[in-house]
Parts: sequence; C-alpha cells; structure tokens
Amino acid sequence: MDAVDRRAVTPNKSILARTFAKVLNVRAATGVAPDDGAQKTKTQETVKQDSMSNRRQSFGNDEKLRHKSSERRQSFGFGNDEKLRHKSSERRGNDEKLRHKSSERRGNDEKIRHKSSERRQSFVFGNDEKLKHKSSNMHQSFGDNNEKLRHKSSNMHQSFGDNDEKLQHKIGNGRQSSGDVDEKLRHKLATEAFLAKLFASVSTLKAAYAQMQFAESPYDGEAIQAADQIVVSELKNLSGFKQSYVKKQFYEESSPEKVQVLAELQEQKSLLKTYEIMGKKLDSQLRLKNSEIIFLKEKLEETKKENRLIERRLNASGLLSNPDNLQFSGLNPNHFISAVRQTVKSVRQFARLMINEMELTGWDLDSAARAIEPDVDYWNESHKCFTIEAFVCREMFDGFNFPHFVPPNKWEQPKKQHRLFFDRFTQLKSLKTREYLVKNPKSKFATFCSAKFFRVVHPKMESSLFGNTNHTNVLRTGEFPDTSFFYAFSDMAKRVWLLHCLAFSFEPEASIFEVKKRCRFSEVYMESVCEEAFLSSDGKTKTKTETETEPVVAFTVVPGFRIGKTVIQCQVYLS
Repeated sequence: MDAVDRRAVTPNKSILARTFAKVLNVRAATGVAPDDGAQKTKTQETVKQDSMSNRRQSFGNDEKLRHKSSERRQSFGFGNDEKLRHKSSERRGNDEKLRHKSSERRGNDEKIRHKSSERRQSFVFGNDEKLKHKSSNMHQSFGDNNEKLRHKSSNMHQSFGDNDEKLQHKIGNGRQSSGDVDEKLRHKLATEAFLAKLFASVSTLKAAYAQMQFAESPYDGEAIQAADQIVVSELKNLSGFKQSYVKKQFYEESSPEKVQVLAELQEQKSLLKTYEIMGKKLDSQLRLKNSEIIFLKEKLEETKKENRLIERRLNASGLLSNPDNLQFSGLNPNHFISAVRQTVKSVRQFARLMINEMELTGWDLDSAARAIEPDVDYWNESHKCFTIEAFVCREMFDGFNFPHFVPPNKWEQPKKQHRLFFDRFTQLKSLKTREYLVKNPKSKFATFCSAKFFRVVHPKMESSLFGNTNHTNVLRTGEFPDTSFFYAFSDMAKRVWLLHCLAFSFEPEASIFEVKKRCRFSEVYMESVCEEAFLSSDGKTKTKTETETEPVVAFTVVPGFRIGKTVIQCQVYLS
C-alpha cells in the first residue's frame, strides 16, 4: 500500500486528522490491521462491513469539511473563501485519488480472498483425499495384522498343546526316574551298611587275634580262651555275611543308616583295642631291652676289670708302658703298641682342648672342618671333631719316618743310631716336660716342640683364640710360655717325640703310613673311628650283602705303623 504524500497536505489540524482517518479506512478496507506487529487476515463479511463503515465515515467527514469551509469563508472574508475553495478543490482531487486507490485495494482484497478460498478448498479437499487413502490403507493393514495375529494365536495354541504333551511326558519320565533314583539310593545305602558290618567284623577278629598273641607270652590261659571264642564268633559272622551277599539278602535292611553308624562305631572300638594291645606289647619289649642293657653294662664292667688285671700282669712282666727296668735288648712290638696308645690319647686330649677354645671364641667349626677336609659327608654333626684331631696328627707326625723329622741330605749316609734313640727315650720318659724345657732350651726336643707349635697353632689362629700372639713371641725369643695351653701342647709333643725315639730304636725301624681318600676299607690296615658306618638304617649291624657296598675312606684321623711283620691299624673316618 502506498503511503500518503505529506507535502500534499496543508499544516491544518482538521485536515491532518481527516487524512489519518482516510488512511485508517483504507487499511480497514483491505482487511489488514496491525496486531502487535503481526498481520491477521479478516473474513469477507468483516471486510465488507468495515468498508461500508469507512465510506459512511468518509461522507460524514466531507460534510464536516464543507460546513467548516462555509464558516471559514464567512469568518475570513471573500479572499479567504477563494483560497479555501481552491484548497477544497485540491483536497477533492486528493480524495478522488484516495478513492481510486481504495477501489484498487478492494480489487486486490477480492483477489486475495479468492486465492484464500481456493487454497482452503484445495487444502481441505486434498487432505480429505489423503486421509481417506491413508484410512483405507490402515484398514487394510489392520486386517492383515488381524489375520497374522489369528494365525499366530492358532500356532501358539498348537505349540501350547505340544508343550503340554511334552510336559506330561517329562513328568511321567521324572516320576519313573525318581523311582529309579530312590531305588539306587536304597541299594547304595544297603551296600555301604553291609560293607561297614563286614569291616567291623574283620577289625574285631584282628583285635581278638592280637589279644591271643599277647596272652601267649607270658602265658594267660583265660585270656587265650576268651580271645579264641571271639575269633570263632567273628568267623561265623563272616560266613553269614558271605551267604547274605550271595543271596542278595543284605538289601532288605530296614534302616541301613543306623546299621552303618553302629558298625563303624564297633570298628573304631576294635581298632582302639588293637592299639592298646600293641602298646602293651611294646612296653613289654621295652622292659626286656632295658634288662638287656643292664646285663650288657654289667658284662662291660667285668670285661674292664679283666683288662685291668691283664695290664697289671703285663706291667709286672715288663712288656708294657715305660717300665723303669726296660732294657734295649728286651724291646718288642708290644712296647711300641703301648706307646702308640698313650700318644693317641694325648693327641685326642689336646684336640679337644683346641675345640673348646674355638667354641669359647665363637669359631665356626663347620667352616673350619670344611677348610681342613672339604667335601666330607659326616654321619653326625659331632664327628667334625675328628677333622680337628686329624689336623693335629697330620702336623705332629709329619716327617716321622725321618730320624730328625726332616729329610736327610742326598750325600748324607744313614747311620745306625738305634742305641742313641733308645737313650733319648730313656732320658726323657721319666722327666716332666716343663722342667726339661727350662733346663734344656737348646735341646733337640725343645727345637722340635717350638717347630711343631708353629705348625699346629698359626699366629693368626693364636690371635683369634687368645686375642694376642704371646705364645709365638715368647717362643721366638728361645723361651717357653708359662700357660696351661702350652703345657698341654708340650705334653702331647713329648709323647710324639718318645714314640719317634722308640720307633728308631727297633731294628728295622718302625714306619708310619696313611691311606688315601676314597680308598676301599680294609680291616687289616684300618680301624673306623665311627661305628655308624657299619650300622644299617634300623641301628643293626649290616649283613654280608649290605657290607658289599661299604663306605670308603674320607680321611685318615690317626696314622698307622709297621714294625717288622706287625701292623698297627690306622684310624680312618668313613663316608
């Protein structure tokens, strides 16, 4: 819609108001009115009514304008009337233009209403056709779904019927299988009850037989008779069990659970009785062994007494250790054997003293034993003391086969000095070791004693045992320590020195020997320091077949000696 040209309107308040009214009438005639910034389309009747009211209002406004114009001509005079008539004619021209525009707009409104009616008609009729088509399709789909539902319903009814048949069939089979399971369970319980009664009867029979054996020693007639009756009764029960098993009569038990519990209780009672009888039998054997031990101890004491009597007789005859009237011409191997025993005893005492000192200072005896003799399997942990004893013997008897404990020169001819060695033996045997060393610090024995102490007790060992090296320092000055440890060592050294002198007093001289590791044990040349090597796992002496795989030599503890045809066995440790 074209807006009114403001330049064609005079600046008069009534004319401006009339112009606004015409503009509003034009908008009302087109049916478009502002409503909060949105346009609303009016119906055809409303548009006609608005158009008629606008026309009446327009005519009323014209009458008012003519009336005001006549008044103004009268008030302003003829000149003004002419001006007013001219303006009025201009306004009428404008009104004609406005009416022309209004008629054009009404034509446009008619076109708009026609198009609106066509659209409503096309929209309504088109939607009706679509709705009818959709409705027909929906009716057709509903019919198809109903057919499918009826088909599914019939299938479900048929499947439910089949399932009912299957369920009834399964229920029938379940009842039948339940009956079979109950029958199997009853059969199993009856079998277990029968076996429980069978084992209970066997246990009772064993207990009665054990009672019968126990009553035989010492003999108990009443106990034997009672046990015999029980044995006969249980044998009859076992025979009855056999018959009932063959005839399948043991299935007829009314309460197999109760029978099984009672049978197990009877079996436990019979086992308890058997263990009681075995305990009594072991107590009897223990008493017998104790009596044997007492008897053997008494026999050992008697044997020791006999040995002491024999030693006294030998001493009286001058054949044993160091008699004062021993002559060079009367030497025999028995004198040497006695000297060997005393020497070994002295060496063992000193080895025990060294072990005690090691234990007091916290030495690891296992490590010390492995350092001396590696890769040895000991029968007992306490046997590691034999390793320390073997070390002392090895150092003390080193060079024993040489006259002065050292190899002679190649150009030095061996001399027959049997008498000289016998004189040394006679001179030293009756003297105290401490007094002899003090009086003869430059003697052969004093030199031997100092040299062997350095071999047996190394300065590092001395420092570890005593916290100092006083023994070594004093010996290097040519003097001798005044300690109990050195006195024990000097006594042992004296025994070795005397044995060496006595060995070279014989013609031919006595010789020393050792056996190598892993050698086969021989009773002719060897003596074992541990009896465990000849005992079986049950503590008994091995039989001939068991000794075929006897242990081998691990190391030599005390060397052996030969004097002519006489052999003094060496002491070895077997592994």
